[in-house]
Amino acid sequence: MKKLLLGAVLALLGGLQLQAGNVLVTNYNEDSAAQLPISLASGAALLKGGSVQIGTWTSDPSALIAGLTSPAGRDALLAAFVSFGATNAIGNDVDGLYQSDKSVPIAGNSPLVGQSIYTLIGNNAALDTSDQFAIVKHAGAFAADAPVFAGTADISLAGSNVLFGSLGGPSITTALGAAPSLSLKAIPEPMSVSLLFASLALVARRRRA
Repeated sequence: MKKLLLGAVLALLGGLQLQAGNVLVTNYNEDSAAQLPISLASGAALLKGGSVQIGTWTSDPSALIAGLTSPAGRDALLAAFVSFGATNAIGNDVDGLYQSDKSVPIAGNSPLVGQSIYTLIGNNAALDTSDQFAIVKHAGAFAADAPVFAGTADISLAGSNVLFGSLGGPSITTALGAAPSLSLKAIPEPMSVSLLFASLALVARRRRA
């Protein structure tokens, strides 16, 4: 009896795993050998480390992205983000490249359903401690498992739209060769913003004088 019960439980767990939505998360295309390595705001290559996370926002994130002008803006953006799967790092297998298959069940009432797929990239091991970011919106959207949702979050594809950060960064060489990078954009510290306003005020006073 116990063996039958155990078998039923294992079969149920296996069935649940099969129902898990799957998204391929990567910065290179195996078919075309296209790649998009990552560079820091300084221009240095990000060959290992950082953090890569996919997910979505349940409403238009434009205001949150525009608010990435301080750590407080970063925290607000991340608080509203609905993650799909765990965070990955760049260069776990090959310097400058990342790829993982994320499998998470997507029920019909999941907040992910119908929302665009986004990739967030930070310069530190955790997004909430990163002070440099890139945000990429992909052409696809999340959907409920029916029976299984399958998607791709490949930042190297032409249909991927960079919302924060910039394309055409310094060329970086990986196992796939050299290619222009996606440059992370730094989030200024509050003191830096204060100094900027102070400098602008000083310039204004000098002009009036």
